Amino acid sequence: MSNNGEVKARCLCGHYQLTISVPQEQLPLTASLCHCDSCRHGSGTLYMGAAYVPDDCIKTVQDSLSGLKASEWSSRRTSYICSTCGSTVLGKLDGRLWIHTGALDQLEDNVKIQRQIYIKDTQDGGFSNWLEGLHTKVHATLNDTLPADWPTTTTKPTKENGERLHVHCLCKGVNFWISRPLTSSAKPDNSESDVNRQNPDRGDYDMKNPWWLCADRTKFRSSVCSCNSCRLASSCDFVQWAFVPTTDLSLSVDGSVPFSYDAGTLKSYRSSDVATRYFCSDCGAMVFWNGDERPGLVDVAVGLFDAEEGSLAQDWLEWATNRVSYKCDGLDRAETLMTHVEVELHKWGQQPSTSGTPFKPEHIS
Repeated sequence: MSNNGEVKARCLCGHYQLTISVPQEQLPLTASLCHCDSCRHGSGTLYMGAAYVPDDCIKTVQDSLSGLKASEWSSRRTSYICSTCGSTVLGKLDGRLWIHTGALDQLEDNVKIQRQIYIKDTQDGGFSNWLEGLHTKVHATLNDTLPADWPTTTTKPTKENGERLHVHCLCKGVNFWISRPLTSSAKPDNSESDVNRQNPDRGDYDMKNPWWLCADRTKFRSSVCSCNSCRLASSCDFVQWAFVPTTDLSLSVDGSVPFSYDAGTLKSYRSSDVATRYFCSDCGAMVFWNGDERPGLVDVAVGLFDAEEGSLAQDWLEWATNRVSYKCDGLDRAETLMTHVEVELHKWGQQPSTSGTPFKPEHIS
């Protein structure tokens, strides 16, 4: 009788599927969560989780790599991406292989998160704020600890760049800018504004209080999702979205070039009968979720934001902190982590220094 346990992983479309037989003494797999700039811009999420492949399973994983596209993130690091749906299932750094935690069918009992790295890159703590008390080692970069008083200051946007936010993937094949609501879609003297007329391409909403606008219409709503579709598309356990009208997107820093889904290296994947996802075909970063019921209002992956104040972009976004969307999907595979994040997200939202409020609408995968 075998003493091995099965660990399974897959991409969103199912083109790539992996099963490894892991000796019981090597379970749970050890994992790290990385918050570095490259992981955020290469995935579209606020962190990437890496569950390291045991020595006994390396050949099985290596033999499967032909089913994925290799994307060279650097001279030392390679990511392996499904060219159909964009899922970044596997990674390799200096020859060491890992499976991204969001690609795993089951996290509970199969993976133990041992440390968080490169938190300093976030400037504001990023997703690590919602992992407080998880009993992991926390590092500013790879091995050094964060100073006790970190973060000490918050960087504010400059006047020159304050009206548009740069958004890009790791390779910059996808490159665009977001305008502030009050300079475009929510501008009071704009007759086409969401607050002056009902825009049917935004779906069903209250003109007096569009659900995607917050803080007196100065910020966009953002939320954390754990649905299986988002998880598999990103290969991350949690995905963070900002809800932005397409009229607030531009392909140039001065706003003169209209946004288009045909720009750069964007590639689309129809993830359901009612929604389309977009990702960078080169580096694999998840970029957009777009639902048929509101084509003029798109979900933008927050990990791609270049906000000067930090990765949570709190000068631009107000976070929904009352719950994690599609919690039921997360509980089925990662109950401990799912419950922990939702509790810490809610606690974080109660702090006076954070931008957090309740939120209702959810998208359809």
